[in-house]
Amino acid sequence: MKCEFPSPEWVAAYEKATMEDDVLKGLLKKWDATVCTYFLAYPKIGMDEDVSVLLDLRGGVARSAKLVPIEEGRDADFVFSGIYDKWKLVIREELDPVRAAISGQLKLTGSLPTIVRNIKLIKRLVKCTSLFDSVFPDEYDDPSKLDEYKAYIKKFRSELKV
Repeated sequence: MKCEFPSPEWVAAYEKATMEDDVLKGLLKKWDATVCTYFLAYPKIGMDEDVSVLLDLRGGVARSAKLVPIEEGRDADFVFSGIYDKWKLVIREELDPVRAAISGQLKLTGSLPTIVRNIKLIKRLVKCTSLFDSVFPDEYDDPSKLDEYKAYIKKFRSELKV
């Protein structure tokens, strides 16, 4: 399945991957927190405002992944935030999110020692993004395709109030 990043379809595919991944299930047994991935605005693709995806991993279970209003995402136990280009590298597994947080390429709100102690879990959450195909709108060859995505992102943000 190919999903444009970020979009409701991408988040749904990510949710499905996290819920079905047996390795992640094992790693979550000692975890009880929420994690937000916060994608800073990237007007080039029509993402004129920041986007938040909240992962509910409380009780050692992958419960949900959903697009949420920025304020709700900021209340997560852990928030990884950064620019689109860095997230693209993370999703492609070309950039380790923990190292990126330590080096300042991503910003982490929450306990870095807890994240470091759970590095396998964080890496597995990233691995789950590779269990489906992510399409990056800034890489479209056809400008009309990018225009379609820009219109789509405005529509879903308005409808979902995110």
